[in-house]
Amino acid sequence: YAQDSNLYLHKNDFFISNIINGRACVDSVISSLPFFHTNTLEDDMGDDWSFQSYPDGVDYAYQLTLDTPKKLYIDTCDPLTDFDTLLAIKDTCGNEISIIEYDDGLDDFCPESGIPDNPNFASIIDSVYLTEGTYHLVLDGWSGATGNYAIAVGTLPEIVSSLIAEDDSYLEIHFSENMYTDATGSGVLEPSDFEISFDQNGGTATGVNIDYIANFSGEPLSSGEDTVRFYISVIGESTGQEEITIFPQNNASIFNSFGIGLLRSASITQGLSDQNPPAVISTTVGDGSTDFSLSSNIVIQLSEPLYNIETGDSITADDFYAYLTLKYGDSLGVDIPFTVSLDDSTNELTINPNSNFLGDTTVYFHFYGAFVDARGNEAVIDVEFALATLDNIPPTSLSYILADDNSYIDLQFSDQMYGDSVASTPLQSEHIKALIEFKFNN
Repeated sequence: YAQDSNLYLHKNDFFISNIINGRACVDSVISSLPFFHTNTLEDDMGDDWSFQSYPDGVDYAYQLTLDTPKKLYIDTCDPLTDFDTLLAIKDTCGNEISIIEYDDGLDDFCPESGIPDNPNFASIIDSVYLTEGTYHLVLDGWSGATGNYAIAVGTLPEIVSSLIAEDDSYLEIHFSENMYTDATGSGVLEPSDFEISFDQNGGTATGVNIDYIANFSGEPLSSGEDTVRFYISVIGESTGQEEITIFPQNNASIFNSFGIGLLRSASITQGLSDQNPPAVISTTVGDGSTDFSLSSNIVIQLSEPLYNIETGDSITADDFYAYLTLKYGDSLGVDIPFTVSLDDSTNELTINPNSNFLGDTTVYFHFYGAFVDARGNEAVIDVEFALATLDNIPPTSLSYILADDNSYIDLQFSDQMYGDSVASTPLQSEHIKALIEFKFNN
Protein backbone atom coordinates (compact mmCIF):
# COMPACT_ATOMS: atom_id res chain seq x y z
CA TYR A 1 0.00 0.00 0.00
CA ALA A 2 1.36 3.35 -1.01
CA GLN A 3 1.44 4.89 2.46
CA ASP A 4 2.53 2.00 4.69
CA SER A 5 5.15 4.23 6.30
CA ASN A 6 2.43 6.64 7.41
CA LEU A 7 0.42 3.74 8.78
CA TYR A 8 3.38 2.72 10.86
CA LEU A 9 4.13 6.23 12.07
CA HIS A 10 0.50 6.73 13.11
CA LYS A 11 -0.32 3.16 14.16
CA ASN A 12 -2.06 4.37 17.34
CA ASP A 13 -4.66 6.06 15.16
CA PHE A 14 -5.84 2.82 13.54
CA PHE A 15 -8.17 0.37 15.20
CA ILE A 16 -10.82 -1.98 13.85
CA SER A 17 -13.12 1.01 13.39
CA ASN A 18 -10.47 2.65 11.19
CA ILE A 19 -10.49 -0.09 8.55
CA ILE A 20 -12.44 -0.08 5.26
CA ASN A 21 -12.53 -3.37 3.36
CA GLY A 22 -9.40 -4.53 5.11
CA ARG A 23 -7.56 -1.29 4.32
CA ALA A 24 -6.78 1.65 6.57
CA CYS A 25 -9.08 4.67 6.34
CA VAL A 26 -6.19 7.09 6.36
CA ASP A 27 -3.33 7.48 3.93
CA SER A 28 -1.74 10.51 5.64
CA VAL A 29 -2.28 12.39 8.87
CA ILE A 30 -2.34 16.20 8.89
CA SER A 31 -0.41 17.08 12.02
CA SER A 32 -0.67 20.87 11.76
CA LEU A 33 -2.18 23.67 9.69
CA PRO A 34 -1.59 25.10 7.18
CA PHE A 35 -0.93 21.87 5.30
CA PHE A 36 0.38 21.38 1.75
CA HIS A 37 0.96 18.06 0.00
CA THR A 38 1.92 17.03 -3.54
CA ASN A 39 1.10 13.51 -4.64
CA THR A 40 0.04 11.26 -7.50
CA LEU A 41 -3.35 9.52 -7.40
CA GLU A 42 -2.74 6.09 -8.95
CA ASP A 43 -5.00 3.24 -10.02
CA ASP A 44 -3.73 0.89 -7.29
CA MET A 45 -4.56 3.16 -4.36
CA GLY A 46 -8.01 1.63 -3.90
CA ASP A 47 -11.55 2.96 -4.04
CA ASP A 48 -12.13 3.12 -0.28
CA TRP A 49 -14.59 6.02 -0.04
CA SER A 50 -17.85 6.75 -1.81
CA PHE A 51 -19.27 10.08 -2.97
CA GLN A 52 -22.98 10.83 -2.85
CA SER A 53 -23.16 13.47 -5.59
CA TYR A 54 -20.37 12.67 -8.06
CA PRO A 55 -19.00 9.59 -9.89
CA ASP A 56 -15.77 8.65 -8.13
CA GLY A 57 -12.90 6.19 -8.30
CA VAL A 58 -9.67 5.56 -6.42
CA ASP A 59 -9.01 7.96 -3.58
CA TYR A 60 -6.50 9.27 -1.08
CA ALA A 61 -7.58 10.21 2.46
CA TYR A 62 -6.11 12.60 5.01
CA GLN A 63 -6.96 12.53 8.71
CA LEU A 64 -7.34 15.86 10.51
CA THR A 65 -8.00 16.28 14.23
CA LEU A 66 -9.21 19.67 15.46
CA ASP A 67 -8.86 20.65 19.12
CA THR A 68 -11.04 23.72 18.60
CA PRO A 69 -13.67 24.67 16.00
CA LYS A 70 -12.22 26.11 12.79
CA LYS A 71 -13.35 27.45 9.45
CA LEU A 72 -11.28 25.68 6.81
CA TYR A 73 -10.32 26.22 3.19
CA ILE A 74 -9.34 23.21 1.05
CA ASP A 75 -8.35 23.27 -2.60
CA THR A 76 -6.34 21.55 -5.31
CA CYS A 77 -5.58 24.71 -7.28
CA ASP A 78 -1.96 24.33 -8.33
CA PRO A 79 0.03 23.99 -11.57
CA LEU A 80 0.82 20.42 -10.50
CA THR A 81 -2.85 19.40 -10.52
CA ASP A 82 -3.51 17.85 -13.95
CA PHE A 83 -6.83 15.99 -13.59
CA ASP A 84 -10.45 16.65 -12.56
CA THR A 85 -10.39 16.35 -8.78
CA LEU A 86 -13.13 15.80 -6.22
CA LEU A 87 -13.09 16.67 -2.51
CA ALA A 88 -15.19 15.40 0.41
CA ILE A 89 -15.14 15.55 4.20
CA LYS A 90 -16.31 12.59 6.31
CA ASP A 91 -16.71 12.45 10.07
CA THR A 92 -16.15 8.71 10.60
CA CYS A 93 -14.21 5.95 8.90
CA GLY A 94 -16.18 4.42 6.04
CA ASN A 95 -19.12 6.79 6.36
CA GLU A 96 -20.95 6.95 3.04
CA ILE A 97 -22.54 10.27 4.05
CA SER A 98 -20.34 13.30 3.55
CA ILE A 99 -20.35 16.48 5.59
CA ILE A 100 -19.59 18.30 2.35
CA GLU A 101 -18.64 17.37 -1.22
CA TYR A 102 -17.29 19.59 -3.99
CA ASP A 103 -16.34 19.18 -7.60
CA ASP A 104 -15.25 22.15 -9.74
CA GLY A 105 -14.51 25.76 -8.90
CA LEU A 106 -16.23 28.65 -10.65
CA ASP A 107 -15.40 29.31 -14.30
CA ASP A 108 -12.69 31.85 -13.48
CA PHE A 109 -11.22 29.79 -10.66
CA CYS A 110 -7.58 28.66 -10.76
CA PRO A 111 -6.40 29.61 -14.27
CA GLU A 112 -2.95 28.41 -13.20
CA SER A 113 -3.95 24.77 -12.72
CA GLY A 114 -2.43 22.13 -14.99
CA ILE A 115 -5.77 20.67 -16.12
CA PRO A 116 -5.95 20.99 -19.94
CA ASP A 117 -8.79 23.15 -21.30
CA ASN A 118 -10.66 23.28 -17.97
CA PRO A 119 -8.36 24.67 -15.26
CA ASN A 120 -11.36 25.30 -12.94
CA PHE A 121 -11.87 21.51 -12.68
CA ALA A 122 -9.43 21.71 -9.76
CA SER A 123 -11.77 21.12 -6.84
CA ILE A 124 -12.18 23.62 -4.00
CA ILE A 125 -14.02 23.84 -0.69
CA ASP A 126 -13.76 27.56 -0.10
CA SER A 127 -15.32 27.56 3.35
CA VAL A 128 -16.44 24.88 5.77
CA TYR A 129 -16.96 25.20 9.52
CA LEU A 130 -15.93 22.16 11.55
CA THR A 131 -16.29 21.69 15.28
CA GLU A 132 -13.60 19.98 17.33
CA GLY A 133 -13.13 16.33 16.45
CA THR A 134 -11.49 13.99 13.92
CA TYR A 135 -12.30 14.20 10.22
CA HIS A 136 -11.27 12.52 6.96
CA LEU A 137 -10.54 14.68 3.92
CA VAL A 138 -10.95 12.56 0.80
CA LEU A 139 -9.38 13.40 -2.56
CA ASP A 140 -10.80 11.55 -5.58
CA GLY A 141 -11.05 11.87 -9.34
CA TRP A 142 -14.15 12.43 -11.46
CA SER A 143 -15.30 9.05 -12.84
CA GLY A 144 -12.05 7.43 -11.75
CA ALA A 145 -9.68 10.08 -13.15
CA THR A 146 -6.12 9.90 -11.80
CA GLY A 147 -2.97 11.98 -12.03
CA ASN A 148 -0.79 14.45 -10.19
CA TYR A 149 -2.17 16.95 -7.70
CA ALA A 150 -1.32 19.36 -4.94
CA ILE A 151 -3.69 19.94 -2.02
CA ALA A 152 -3.74 22.86 0.39
CA VAL A 153 -5.62 22.86 3.70
CA GLY A 154 -5.69 25.83 6.01
CA THR A 155 -7.79 28.01 8.23
CA LEU A 156 -9.58 30.79 6.45
CA PRO A 157 -8.22 34.28 7.09
CA GLU A 158 -10.78 36.53 8.70
CA ILE A 159 -11.40 40.11 9.71
CA VAL A 160 -11.54 39.76 13.48
CA SER A 161 -12.26 43.31 14.68
CA SER A 162 -12.41 46.97 13.77
CA LEU A 163 -12.35 50.39 15.38
CA ILE A 164 -12.90 53.95 14.27
CA ALA A 165 -11.22 57.17 15.35
CA GLU A 166 -13.25 59.45 17.57
CA ASP A 167 -13.12 62.12 14.87
CA ASP A 168 -13.96 59.64 12.07
CA SER A 169 -10.60 60.33 10.43
CA TYR A 170 -9.76 56.66 10.01
CA LEU A 171 -11.23 53.17 10.25
CA GLU A 172 -8.92 50.34 11.36
CA ILE A 173 -9.49 46.64 10.64
CA HIS A 174 -7.61 43.69 12.15
CA PHE A 175 -7.04 40.41 10.32
CA SER A 176 -6.50 37.02 11.89
CA GLU A 177 -3.04 36.87 10.24
CA ASN A 178 -0.74 38.80 7.92
CA MET A 179 -2.33 39.48 4.55
CA TYR A 180 -0.96 40.10 1.04
CA THR A 181 -2.25 41.27 -2.32
CA ASP A 182 -0.89 38.23 -4.22
CA ALA A 183 -1.68 34.52 -3.82
CA THR A 184 2.07 33.89 -3.62
CA GLY A 185 2.14 35.40 -0.13
CA SER A 186 3.69 38.65 -1.31
CA GLY A 187 2.69 42.14 -2.31
CA VAL A 188 1.48 45.16 -0.37
CA LEU A 189 -2.27 45.54 0.14
CA GLU A 190 -3.83 48.28 -1.98
CA PRO A 191 -7.05 50.30 -1.72
CA SER A 192 -8.27 48.56 -4.89
CA ASP A 193 -8.17 45.22 -3.00
CA PHE A 194 -11.11 46.45 -0.91
CA GLU A 195 -14.62 47.69 -1.42
CA ILE A 196 -16.45 49.97 0.97
CA SER A 197 -20.20 50.49 1.28
CA PHE A 198 -22.04 53.17 3.22
CA ASP A 199 -25.42 52.92 4.96
CA GLN A 200 -26.86 56.24 6.11
CA ASN A 201 -29.19 54.34 8.47
CA GLY A 202 -31.11 57.43 9.49
CA GLY A 203 -28.01 59.53 10.20
CA THR A 204 -27.05 62.88 8.71
CA ALA A 205 -23.75 62.00 7.00
CA THR A 206 -24.34 61.14 3.33
CA GLY A 207 -21.24 59.20 2.28
CA VAL A 208 -17.62 58.30 2.87
CA ASN A 209 -14.49 58.18 0.69
CA ILE A 210 -11.20 56.29 1.21
CA ASP A 211 -8.28 58.75 1.01
CA TYR A 212 -5.45 56.23 1.52
CA ILE A 213 -4.51 53.19 3.61
CA ALA A 214 -1.66 52.72 6.08
CA ASN A 215 -0.53 50.49 8.94
CA PHE A 216 -1.65 50.90 12.56
CA SER A 217 0.95 53.65 13.08
CA GLY A 218 -0.16 55.61 10.05
CA GLU A 219 2.99 54.63 8.12
CA PRO A 220 3.00 53.13 4.58
CA LEU A 221 2.03 49.45 4.45
CA SER A 222 4.57 46.68 4.08
CA SER A 223 4.04 43.28 2.50
CA GLY A 224 2.20 41.18 5.05
CA GLU A 225 0.13 43.26 7.49
CA ASP A 226 -2.45 42.09 10.06
CA THR A 227 -3.78 45.62 10.61
CA VAL A 228 -4.85 48.12 7.97
CA ARG A 229 -5.92 51.66 8.68
CA PHE A 230 -8.26 53.30 6.16
CA TYR A 231 -8.02 57.09 6.25
CA ILE A 232 -11.45 58.32 5.26
CA SER A 233 -13.38 61.49 4.52
CA VAL A 234 -16.96 61.59 5.77
CA ILE A 235 -19.40 63.65 3.72
CA GLY A 236 -21.49 65.59 6.22
CA GLU A 237 -21.52 65.31 10.00
CA SER A 238 -22.10 61.86 11.46
CA THR A 239 -24.53 61.08 14.25
CA GLY A 240 -23.25 57.57 15.04
CA GLN A 241 -26.15 55.91 13.21
CA GLU A 242 -24.29 55.62 9.91
CA GLU A 243 -22.42 52.39 9.12
CA ILE A 244 -19.46 51.50 6.90
CA THR A 245 -18.95 47.94 5.64
CA ILE A 246 -15.55 46.88 4.27
CA PHE A 247 -14.98 43.67 2.35
CA PRO A 248 -12.58 42.30 -0.28
CA GLN A 249 -13.26 43.13 -3.92
CA ASN A 250 -13.62 39.38 -4.55
CA ASN A 251 -12.52 36.00 -3.20
CA ALA A 252 -9.14 36.39 -4.88
CA SER A 253 -7.98 39.89 -4.01
CA ILE A 254 -6.43 39.42 -0.53
CA PHE A 255 -4.45 36.38 0.62
CA ASN A 256 -2.62 34.96 3.61
CA SER A 257 0.94 33.65 3.40
CA PHE A 258 -0.38 30.25 2.35
CA GLY A 259 -2.25 31.69 -0.62
CA ILE A 260 -5.72 31.27 0.90
CA GLY A 261 -7.99 34.13 -0.08
CA LEU A 262 -10.05 36.26 2.23
CA LEU A 263 -13.63 35.57 1.24
CA ARG A 264 -15.77 38.47 0.06
CA SER A 265 -18.29 37.41 2.69
CA ALA A 266 -15.66 38.08 5.37
CA SER A 267 -16.82 41.65 5.78
CA ILE A 268 -16.98 43.81 8.87
CA THR A 269 -19.37 46.67 9.64
CA GLN A 270 -18.33 49.64 11.75
CA GLY A 271 -20.52 52.53 12.88
CA LEU A 272 -19.27 56.07 12.45
CA SER A 273 -18.62 58.13 15.54
CA ASP A 274 -21.22 60.48 16.93
CA GLN A 275 -20.01 63.98 16.06
CA ASN A 276 -23.26 65.77 16.92
CA PRO A 277 -23.83 67.23 20.41
CA PRO A 278 -27.17 66.48 22.05
CA ALA A 279 -29.98 68.85 21.18
CA VAL A 280 -33.71 69.50 21.39
CA ILE A 281 -35.24 68.40 18.11
CA SER A 282 -38.74 69.71 18.69
CA THR A 283 -41.34 70.77 21.25
CA THR A 284 -45.11 70.46 21.15
CA VAL A 285 -45.47 74.19 21.79
CA GLY A 286 -43.42 77.21 20.82
CA ASP A 287 -42.80 80.73 22.03
CA GLY A 288 -45.84 82.93 21.57
CA SER A 289 -48.30 80.07 21.23
CA THR A 290 -51.89 80.98 22.01
CA ASP A 291 -55.01 79.11 23.00
CA PHE A 292 -52.92 76.38 24.59
CA SER A 293 -55.21 73.68 25.96
CA LEU A 294 -55.61 73.83 29.72
CA SER A 295 -55.23 70.06 30.03
CA SER A 296 -52.19 69.72 27.75
CA ASN A 297 -48.67 68.81 28.73
CA ILE A 298 -45.37 69.97 27.24
CA VAL A 299 -43.33 67.40 25.29
CA ILE A 300 -39.63 67.88 24.47
CA GLN A 301 -38.06 65.62 21.82
CA LEU A 302 -34.36 65.08 22.56
CA SER A 303 -31.91 63.95 19.88
CA GLU A 304 -30.31 61.35 22.18
CA PRO A 305 -29.92 60.45 25.86
CA LEU A 306 -28.35 63.13 28.05
CA TYR A 307 -25.56 62.63 30.59
CA ASN A 308 -24.25 64.69 33.49
CA ILE A 309 -21.39 66.82 32.21
CA GLU A 310 -19.39 66.36 35.42
CA THR A 311 -20.02 62.76 36.45
CA GLY A 312 -20.98 61.18 33.13
CA ASP A 313 -24.05 59.61 34.79
CA SER A 314 -27.21 59.23 32.73
CA ILE A 315 -29.79 61.98 33.32
CA THR A 316 -32.96 60.34 34.63
CA ALA A 317 -36.50 61.72 34.79
CA ASP A 318 -35.95 62.73 38.43
CA ASP A 319 -32.79 64.63 37.49
CA PHE A 320 -34.62 66.88 35.03
CA TYR A 321 -36.43 68.84 37.77
CA ALA A 322 -33.19 70.73 38.38
CA TYR A 323 -33.15 71.97 34.78
CA LEU A 324 -36.84 72.86 34.27
CA THR A 325 -38.87 75.95 35.22
CA LEU A 326 -42.66 76.24 34.84
CA LYS A 327 -44.41 79.36 36.16
CA TYR A 328 -47.37 81.63 35.61
CA GLY A 329 -46.51 85.02 34.15
CA ASP A 330 -42.74 85.11 33.80
CA SER A 331 -39.55 83.81 35.40
CA LEU A 332 -40.48 85.57 38.64
CA GLY A 333 -44.05 84.29 38.69
CA VAL A 334 -45.83 81.62 40.71
CA ASP A 335 -44.52 78.06 40.35
CA ILE A 336 -46.72 75.57 38.53
CA PRO A 337 -46.31 72.10 40.14
CA PHE A 338 -45.51 69.38 37.62
CA THR A 339 -44.12 65.88 37.18
CA VAL A 340 -41.59 64.65 34.61
CA SER A 341 -41.54 61.42 32.61
CA LEU A 342 -38.84 60.23 30.20
CA ASP A 343 -39.27 57.61 27.48
CA ASP A 344 -35.82 56.03 27.15
CA SER A 345 -36.73 54.34 23.86
CA THR A 346 -37.68 57.59 22.09
CA ASN A 347 -35.79 60.19 24.20
CA GLU A 348 -39.09 62.00 24.71
CA LEU A 349 -39.32 64.21 27.79
CA THR A 350 -42.84 65.06 29.03
CA ILE A 351 -43.71 67.79 31.53
CA ASN A 352 -47.11 67.09 33.10
CA PRO A 353 -48.77 69.84 35.20
CA ASN A 354 -50.31 68.41 38.37
CA SER A 355 -53.59 70.13 37.47
CA ASN A 356 -55.04 71.96 34.51
CA PHE A 357 -53.50 75.29 33.59
CA LEU A 358 -55.43 78.43 34.50
CA GLY A 359 -57.37 79.83 31.58
CA ASP A 360 -56.55 82.99 29.71
CA THR A 361 -53.15 83.46 31.32
CA THR A 362 -49.46 83.37 30.42
CA VAL A 363 -47.34 80.29 31.15
CA TYR A 364 -43.55 80.63 31.27
CA PHE A 365 -41.30 77.62 30.52
CA HIS A 366 -37.51 77.31 30.60
CA PHE A 367 -35.30 74.24 30.02
CA TYR A 368 -31.66 75.07 30.66
CA GLY A 369 -28.55 73.04 31.40
CA ALA A 370 -25.14 71.81 30.22
CA PHE A 371 -25.01 68.16 29.17
CA VAL A 372 -22.94 65.60 27.28
CA ASP A 373 -23.97 62.63 25.17
CA ALA A 374 -22.60 59.09 25.34
CA ARG A 375 -19.63 60.09 23.16
CA GLY A 376 -18.77 63.08 25.38
CA ASN A 377 -20.04 65.74 22.95
CA GLU A 378 -20.94 68.78 25.06
CA ALA A 379 -23.96 71.03 24.59
CA VAL A 380 -25.80 73.77 26.47
CA ILE A 381 -29.53 73.32 26.00
CA ASP A 382 -31.53 76.52 26.37
CA VAL A 383 -35.22 76.36 25.44
CA GLU A 384 -37.37 79.25 26.71
CA PHE A 385 -40.86 80.29 25.74
CA ALA A 386 -44.07 81.88 26.94
CA LEU A 387 -47.52 80.78 25.86
CA ALA A 388 -51.08 81.92 26.37
CA THR A 389 -53.56 79.39 27.62
CA LEU A 390 -57.02 78.97 26.22
CA ASP A 391 -59.56 81.54 27.31
CA ASN A 392 -62.25 79.54 29.11
CA ILE A 393 -63.79 82.41 31.14
CA PRO A 394 -67.12 83.83 29.82
CA PRO A 395 -67.03 87.59 29.30
CA THR A 396 -69.09 89.80 31.52
CA SER A 397 -70.26 93.39 31.43
CA LEU A 398 -68.30 95.32 34.01
CA SER A 399 -69.92 98.75 33.81
CA TYR A 400 -71.86 101.20 31.63
CA ILE A 401 -72.18 104.95 31.27
CA LEU A 402 -75.25 106.64 29.82
CA ALA A 403 -74.70 109.92 28.06
CA ASP A 404 -76.25 112.96 29.72
CA ASP A 405 -78.45 113.54 26.74
CA ASN A 406 -79.32 109.83 26.48
CA SER A 407 -77.74 109.65 23.00
CA TYR A 408 -75.43 106.68 23.67
CA ILE A 409 -74.30 104.14 26.25
CA ASP A 410 -70.65 103.10 26.91
CA LEU A 411 -70.34 99.42 27.87
CA GLN A 412 -67.13 98.00 29.45
CA PHE A 413 -66.58 94.22 29.14
CA SER A 414 -64.18 91.90 30.95
CA ASP A 415 -62.60 90.80 27.62
CA GLN A 416 -62.29 91.83 24.00
CA MET A 417 -65.55 91.27 22.20
CA TYR A 418 -66.26 90.20 18.59
CA GLY A 419 -69.23 89.70 16.35
CA ASP A 420 -68.57 85.97 15.73
CA SER A 421 -67.28 82.88 17.51
CA VAL A 422 -63.90 82.87 15.75
CA ALA A 423 -63.04 86.45 16.72
CA SER A 424 -62.82 87.66 13.13
CA THR A 425 -65.72 90.12 12.88
CA PRO A 426 -65.70 93.46 14.70
CA LEU A 427 -68.57 94.03 17.09
CA GLN A 428 -71.39 95.95 15.42
CA SER A 429 -74.63 97.45 16.69
CA GLU A 430 -76.64 94.61 15.15
CA HIS A 431 -74.85 92.18 17.44
CA ILE A 432 -76.37 93.83 20.49
CA LYS A 433 -79.98 93.79 21.50
CA ALA A 434 -81.29 96.69 23.56
CA LEU A 435 -84.33 96.47 25.78
CA ILE A 436 -85.81 99.83 26.73
CA GLU A 437 -88.30 99.92 29.56
CA PHE A 438 -90.50 102.97 30.13
CA LYS A 439 -91.18 103.90 33.70
CA PHE A 440 -93.79 106.58 34.58
CA ASN A 441 -93.85 108.62 37.72
CA ASN A 442 -97.17 108.97 39.48
